[in-house]
Parts: sequence; structure tokens; C-alpha cells
Amino acid sequence: MEIYRVIGTEMKNKGVTQTWVVSEVNALDKSLNLTNNKLSAILSGKRKIAGEEFIALCCVLGLETNNFVKLEKTAS
Repeated sequence: MEIYRVIGTEMKNKGVTQTWVVSEVNALDKSLNLTNNKLSAILSGKRKIAGEEFIALCCVLGLETNNFVKLEKTAS
């Protein structure tokens, strides 16, 4: 499963909004300057996710980055 789909699914499972996620990510690292538009593009697969954004999103959503490595190995 693609990373953006996992993140979107986790957001739905936790019942959090894009606005909340953007706010929390920017609270972790203001230099990311994540916006609702950027997050929306990421979640729809129209924009690649930067490494720093990925790490911040995982922190905010309580996801382990190691789980994504396992997903990639399973998919290949």
C-alpha cells in the first residue's frame, strides 16, 4: 500500500481532520510550512511527500516509520 494511503487511512481511523494534522505538524517543525493544500495533494497522491514531512506525519499520527519499510518489502 502506498504511504499516502496509509497516512490517510490512519487519519480516518483516528478521526482527525487535515487542519488538525497540519497544525500539529507545523507545531513540531515550523520550517515544514505544511498547508491544507499540500497535505491534500499528498493524500491524493498528486504530490510526493518529503522525508521531513513523512517523519513529522508519523510522529503526529503515532505511526512507526519501520512499519513502512516492512510494507515495501512485502509489496516487492
